[in-house]
Amino acid sequence: MADQQSGHRSPLFQRDGSGSRRLLLRIQDLVTNSGQLVGFLALAISGAILLFLTGVTLAGAILCFIFLAPILLFTSPVWCLRPRWPSVCLPRPPLWLA
Repeated sequence: MADQQSGHRSPLFQRDGSGSRRLLLRIQDLVTNSGQLVGFLALAISGAILLFLTGVTLAGAILCFIFLAPILLFTSPVWCLRPRWPSVCLPRPPLWLA
């Protein structure tokens, strides 16, 4: 049992930077000159920023909906007492149906 544990095992994730080196080599294979490299990096950075801002916007919209929907539901009967916008409240039934 002790001899099995003493054997050298490679770690699951290596932190020697080999992944970043492989990525750089793949990018160097794709681009032919430094202008293309700068363009690719600009595209990647702006795409990452836009993706981040999209996530922040969606998270903010969802949180606003979660917190403001109950207020909207609780106060909607008050709006219909004096409707300023007729489309907000449900139409009243005609008198002959009552």
